[in-house]
Amino acid sequence: MSAEHKIHSPCTRFLLAILLLFFTPLLTACEDEGMAELVVEMALEWATENDLISFDAEGNISPNLLALGVHEARRRWVGTTGDSALDAALEAGPVVWSIHQADSLAQQGMAEGDPALLDQAISLRPHDWSYRDQKAAVLLEQGQVDEAQNAMNEAHNLVLARSEAGGDCRGLHQNMLRNRQNALLDQLAKNPDHPALLEALMDAQDMLYQVENNGPDSPCR
Repeated sequence: MSAEHKIHSPCTRFLLAILLLFFTPLLTACEDEGMAELVVEMALEWATENDLISFDAEGNISPNLLALGVHEARRRWVGTTGDSALDAALEAGPVVWSIHQADSLAQQGMAEGDPALLDQAISLRPHDWSYRDQKAAVLLEQGQVDEAQNAMNEAHNLVLARSEAGGDCRGLHQNMLRNRQNALLDQLAKNPDHPALLEALMDAQDMLYQVENNGPDSPCR
């Protein structure tokens, strides 16, 4: 993103997160930082043209809350804003917001070692297994091995359910296990010699190897 554009408020970051949903195919195709910045600029230009954001003299970005309210009121009253992309952005808002809220709670819970905050994240996104593995890592660091195992089992069951519903078994398990590995490494940074965390990390890495290489213990064989 160009240096002159400055994003400060959570509301602005939230709005841009919604906008970037529609540019994700372009972002995933980007091979360098310059292209990624160009895609973000495209999102900003689209938002500006639709009167969703504005820039002050110093380049700070501000959401146009009045325009957003008018667009949303029209969509609810008439059924459409007249712009399919804008309709989709407004519809995606609550989903993006719940993810933002859950991620913030999970990040705080991991940093403070507070499973209750991770429970709040889970309640916001009950089908997202990543928060359960993060909770498991926190519980392991605190010596609550049985509770941690329950959380990891719940995460695995969610992945299995998604897989049985037609999802990519290998891709889903890789996603879960990499997230679990990262959560465990996060807690190990606080306590590098913690035996339960080390054992869980070895188990996660072994299972990830099995899944990636279609080993005999892979759940996706």
